[in-house]
Amino acid sequence: MWTLPILIVGATVALAIPLGLYMGWIFDGRYRAPAWLRWFEQRLDTGPQSWKQYAVALLLFNVAIFILGFAILALQPWMPLNPEDKKMLAPTTIFNTLCSFLSNTNLQHYSGEVHLSYFSQLFFICWMQFITPSIGLCALVAIIRGLRGDGHMGNYCVDLWRSVVYLFLPLSLILAVVLIGTGVPMTLEGSAKLQTVEPAANGQPTVLQILARGPVAAIVAIKQLGTNGGGFFGANCAHPFENPNDWSNVLCCLAIILVPISQLVMFGRMLKNLRHAGVIFGVMFALSVGTIVWAVSQDTMQPNPALTAHAEQTYQIPDPAAEGGRRTIVVPAVAGLPVDQSLGNLEGKELRFGTAAGATWAAVTTNTSNGSVNCMHDSLNPLAGLTPLTGMWLNCIWAASASA
Repeated sequence: MWTLPILIVGATVALAIPLGLYMGWIFDGRYRAPAWLRWFEQRLDTGPQSWKQYAVALLLFNVAIFILGFAILALQPWMPLNPEDKKMLAPTTIFNTLCSFLSNTNLQHYSGEVHLSYFSQLFFICWMQFITPSIGLCALVAIIRGLRGDGHMGNYCVDLWRSVVYLFLPLSLILAVVLIGTGVPMTLEGSAKLQTVEPAANGQPTVLQILARGPVAAIVAIKQLGTNGGGFFGANCAHPFENPNDWSNVLCCLAIILVPISQLVMFGRMLKNLRHAGVIFGVMFALSVGTIVWAVSQDTMQPNPALTAHAEQTYQIPDPAAEGGRRTIVVPAVAGLPVDQSLGNLEGKELRFGTAAGATWAAVTTNTSNGSVNCMHDSLNPLAGLTPLTGMWLNCIWAASASA
């Protein structure tokens, strides 16, 4: 029951310490990159910026990627890597998608495998999932420099380069390769057309099943590491091609809270005040563990009340027209359904990863983001549903870079 959440939180905290120290190292400019990467970085460095210059650079960059992103989605029918001949999305859907991905909330009013070509998935969805968490991380780094009394905020373009190239790219490459090993697809071929198990009968033509696939592993990796939504498939990690087995499930849960926790270590390192960062970590850790424990205890360890028998109950409510000023309301008895609930609430749950996996996922994802990574909240028991609601209200417990 508790092995999965303990494994996820424990492993993430252990990995976050060295990663956070590395993040402080690169943003303080102490990382010695290969010569060809340093050449690019030097071309981007226009010198130190004041807070106003840094803010203007950040805002102008957001305007530029909004225009570029709109063009990519609007021109989808004429772009390469479109083996299924996907058509253009409605302009309102393009606008909604741009706004949500630019703000790193990643609301999907589309279904990736149905509406987007591989080009759009890679050069808009995947690209934005690298850029937008990096923008939030840049804002956090600038704030840290201000808190420690630096004479400038650094350089926005250099910080963005370091975030994307030195942090998210190598992490995503490692995670994507591991996810491919767990069975997540990674291909530029079109959908697979397979004959069904049951052959055609009575002279009817053979029915082919069409299975969507594509560069899934690359998108899932940065989707999780950048605390993004916007999976390759409309169902996100509830889809078996994005999350095929228990190992991929652990990796996805670990990845979505890894960078947010590492940021706290980076914060303490750059401020040279790890005790301050430790206090913040303690508060966030207590909130995160509390929501996970609440979700598991109220969902996985409790039956579904909709399937449980209830005895007749009576209530008194104020009613001036009734005798004595109160009226009795009778709630009739409800017969339970013949469903084994010894494993807790299983409505809408996948048992491939264990009974506690659904509740753990709901808690972990909403601890770091807006819950857009399909948590199937509607399948939680009513009291367990307080976990994703609390996570989204606080937004975010683990102070994801998107919220910096």
